[in-house]
Amino acid sequence: MTKIPSLPFLENHNRRLIGRLRAFGGADWGSPSYCPGWSAAHVIGHMTLGARFYAHVVGSAPAGEMSIPFGAKDPPAFRELRTSMMKDLVALPGGELVDRFEGAVGDLQDVFRAARPEDMDTPVWHPRGPTPVRYFPQQRFYELILHGWDIHNMPDSP
Repeated sequence: MTKIPSLPFLENHNRRLIGRLRAFGGADWGSPSYCPGWSAAHVIGHMTLGARFYAHVVGSAPAGEMSIPFGAKDPPAFRELRTSMMKDLVALPGGELVDRFEGAVGDLQDVFRAARPEDMDTPVWHPRGPTPVRYFPQQRFYELILHGWDIHNMPDSP
């Protein structure tokens, strides 16, 4: 029995999204998304950082740590680092951005696979407050579907 029932769905949807992203041309990365002011590159940069964030906090559960991602010392430093990292990701060529996304997603999948049943209710750091590990896989699945939709629909079309 899998410890995280949504894991196979996450893996499948990640593979499908990565496959679609590999087919993107240069103009596709600059196309608008349903996230106001964000292009497809912004959405995938956000998803990449989200995967890294989740891998860090879920991976900290066995030690019982409330560790802030990206080496930040406090929430304002976290937001500043996240903003800087997002700018760097959005500036990458599309293929390199997909590589970063794929690597972050693979790392997150490994962390989810290694999650122990006894850690599912362990609270870990989140900007909105301590959050049990069990919420992160389902939230990631929701984000994956939502943001996949954001970049594959044309907000400016009739």
